[in-house]
Amino acid sequence: MDDYSKEKWVTLYAAAMMELKHALMAGRIMEARNEIVNRLEVLRDSLSSHPRERQAIADALSNLRVLEREESRYNAEQQRQAVQTALKKLEAIHPTQQPSSQSEESGNQ
Repeated sequence: MDDYSKEKWVTLYAAAMMELKHALMAGRIMEARNEIVNRLEVLRDSLSSHPRERQAIADALSNLRVLEREESRYNAEQQRQAVQTALKKLEAIHPTQQPSSQSEESGNQ
C-alpha cells in the first residue's frame, strides 16, 4: 500500500495551499518545497518505487509553482498601488503646475 497521507510534506503542502495571509505565503511555500525535496531524497534511496506518492509530489510541486506565481502577481499589484498612493500624496503636498488654456490665451493677446 502506498499511503503517503501522513508524510510531513503533505501537511506542509496543505498549509501552503490554505494560507490566506500573504505575509506568510512565501514561507509556507518554501517549507513545503523543502520537505518535498527531503522526501524525494528518501524515495530515491527506497527500494519501492512509490508511484502514487511520486505523482502526488509532482502535482504538489506544480500547484506550488502556480501559487507562487499568483502570490508574485499579488505582490506586484500591491507595490503598484502603494506607488500610486504615494504619488497622489506627493501631488497633494506639491501639486504640479500645468498650463491652462486660459493663461495660454491671455499670453497670446
